[in-house]
Amino acid sequence: MGVPLGKDVMDVGGGVRNGRQLKADQTGGPSGGVVPASMLDLPLGFESLQSASSALGSGGMIVLDDTTCMLSLALYFVRFLMEESCGKCTPCREGLVQMEKILSRICEGKGRMSDIEKLKELGGAMKLACLCDLGRSAPNPLFATFKHFYDEYIEHIQEGFCRAGQCRDLCSFNINEGACDGCHECVPLCHKGAIFGEKGKVHHIDKSLCDSCGDCLRVCTRNAILVEKPVVRKAMEA
Repeated sequence: MGVPLGKDVMDVGGGVRNGRQLKADQTGGPSGGVVPASMLDLPLGFESLQSASSALGSGGMIVLDDTTCMLSLALYFVRFLMEESCGKCTPCREGLVQMEKILSRICEGKGRMSDIEKLKELGGAMKLACLCDLGRSAPNPLFATFKHFYDEYIEHIQEGFCRAGQCRDLCSFNINEGACDGCHECVPLCHKGAIFGEKGKVHHIDKSLCDSCGDCLRVCTRNAILVEKPVVRKAMEA
């Protein structure tokens, strides 16, 4: 207790994998929140984490790099809590279902700006009306991502782009020829056979074959995979 979060991440945890950029630290479990990298000088403690819209919970934490989409993260926890909910009270049972539908729609490139207000209203109602702490704390990850990563919501909805390369409908991938050294690590991982090139030479991605799974991005230790806007953006709902 009292140790800066960044020290726990970098010194105790060993830092971020594959030389990626540290993005945030998720604390407090599924009902906790996220602390952005810019705030990791916060001391580990109940009050300090609450001030950052997170929680200590059971003491667990997940280190997130720049390949983590904050909307996908919020969606993951909402789906987990849907399974954990007993379903007794309507605000929790139905609120989580509606949150899941809206977040899924945004991550598929079909979101609307009005969805953000709907999510805020749902979360606020759940905090007031749910019968137990699971329901009342369920919106915490959502509100934490609103507070610290609101720009990603705007980017998903207005630009149709997922900068983390995690929402398949909202990104495409390319290779930075100046950074690729032909290590060949990404080639066997590509289940579509979209990456080609001889070992030791610059590789290339055939976008007509790539399905934007993102496996190449997460395995590359040279930061040679570029996340770009999708080749063809799907039509937005009215």
